[in-house]
Amino acid sequence: MNGSRAAWWGLAVIGVAVLLSPLVFPNPYQIRLGSLLLAYALLAVALDLVVGRTGQISLGHAAFFAIGAYGEGMLQAEYHVAPWAALALAVVMSAVCGVVVAGLAQRVRGPYLAMLTIGVGIAVQNAIYVAQPFTQGAMGLAGIGGLPLPFAAPGPVTTYYVGAVALLLALAGGIALSSTRIGTAMAVLRQRETLARAAGIDVRRVKIAAFTASAALAAAAGAFYGTTLGFISPESFSMKLSIFALVSCVLGGLGTPFGPLLGTALLYGFQQIAARTAQGDVLMFGVLLIVVPLLLSRGLAGVFVSLSARIVAALGLQAPRAQATLAAAARPGDKATAVLWLPRRDGERFHLREISHAFGALRALSGVSLEVAPGEVVGIVGPNGAGKTTLLNIASGYYRPSSGMVLLGVTDLTRVPMHERARMGVVPTFQHPQLMDASTVLANVEAGLLADPRAASAKVGRLRLDDVAADLGLTPLLGMLAGDLPYGPRKIVEVARALVSEPAVLLLDEPTSGIAPADVEMVANAIRIARERGVAVVLADHRVEFVTQVCDRVVVLVGGAQLAAGRPAEVTANPAVVEAYLGRPSQGNYA
Repeated sequence: MNGSRAAWWGLAVIGVAVLLSPLVFPNPYQIRLGSLLLAYALLAVALDLVVGRTGQISLGHAAFFAIGAYGEGMLQAEYHVAPWAALALAVVMSAVCGVVVAGLAQRVRGPYLAMLTIGVGIAVQNAIYVAQPFTQGAMGLAGIGGLPLPFAAPGPVTTYYVGAVALLLALAGGIALSSTRIGTAMAVLRQRETLARAAGIDVRRVKIAAFTASAALAAAAGAFYGTTLGFISPESFSMKLSIFALVSCVLGGLGTPFGPLLGTALLYGFQQIAARTAQGDVLMFGVLLIVVPLLLSRGLAGVFVSLSARIVAALGLQAPRAQATLAAAARPGDKATAVLWLPRRDGERFHLREISHAFGALRALSGVSLEVAPGEVVGIVGPNGAGKTTLLNIASGYYRPSSGMVLLGVTDLTRVPMHERARMGVVPTFQHPQLMDASTVLANVEAGLLADPRAASAKVGRLRLDDVAADLGLTPLLGMLAGDLPYGPRKIVEVARALVSEPAVLLLDEPTSGIAPADVEMVANAIRIARERGVAVVLADHRVEFVTQVCDRVVVLVGGAQLAAGRPAEVTANPAVVEAYLGRPSQGNYA
């Protein structure tokens, strides 16, 4: 059973349990506790959309919960707006605030992002106190009515079922999202932001969209919370609530379909028990904040996955171990043309013109020019610090040059960001492989499909992926976690990710560094395939013998400047190159 089908079956089981709960626990007090649990679970699901799916840190989601609660409450109690209309307006208000906060959040990272969201939470809570004429301040806001249904009047049971349906819809949306291109993009972004950009993902747009949707869902949870109690006060929306939601996500399992719900249910249950003693709930939080990172770093969902993997291994069904080399797994024969190969920008040359770049006072590149035709392989060699990686980073859009131009045909890419270049066909690999270690090899290679809008069809994408995997000997390893692979196969996986996007220009940064000779042959095979498909290949590598045997032309950089360029035999025989870099004429083969 695949993961998506299992998730839908899991949702069906949870749905039955949630919908039957009022029949098992009919006491009004128990129903109200259940409704509060649903509100907190919905908040955790909203937060997981930011933390678990896109890797952003938020410690201020109580602010959006409060906006929903007070938006619903004030519109009902003060302006006599109908409950459902008030909820819709509160959600819109929170979404607008989410866009603003998300836009600001793109300017900071790590602990500074956490500080920003803490500040938002504190500001909103204190704004409730200050805006007493509208919110009633510390006195609290009363008179909030329930959410009616066409066939049922407001009441505890009706309110419960409204929350239950909202939560089940949110969970269903999360499962469905995982199977879409945007869901795949989020999964890539959460693990490797650089990989996401190289795969054509607009990181800023995805993060803002996720934060906005999360803020809207958190507001819906807050509005439901307010209608459940009929009364709200500002102390209910402190930073403690944000921590509660975050711990729920981590405890259940970040980024998992049911982790936020599972974590919330356990945490809320513990809280109800611990609250019977003075400061018991605070003590419980402290203990969990210590225990969860140490013993449950992958959450309860991760524990379940680990146990499942052990059972599979005990039954002898585990995926094969990575081979020391991939050469034996490669498809026999010389297969030059992939299934459904459609060149992206046929016949266009890739140009780097008079590229100069400086890091502060350090001049990394000075007036370097390079041109690559479709189906041509150009190698870049030079000593450490010569500027090879910097030049490729400028070609990919990772850096913007201090001066000079980057062109694809007549299209100026100089100011085009990395993700847009990838979608136009300029696709890089990296000196240190940028892989999603917690995902399978299959998922890592599939990430390359995001860079090609024409691969929206699952059938087309899978045919292309199978073809590239077979060419590079990865087929036996597709089910393995990328983090379990040796260094050589990791390099091959990254090259496969780039090839599956069907690039117009392939940028390879040190693809043979640190790998076995047999895996070097697989890199050479990948380059041959790219050349025969009409891809312009730019290769930077330290193995001179390898570069001279697979490249049509070679450029030598020394000290950030171009020392020589030409056919491999001409360059390696150049006295200036021999003196500055080679030390002696190149002989032998790269193996």
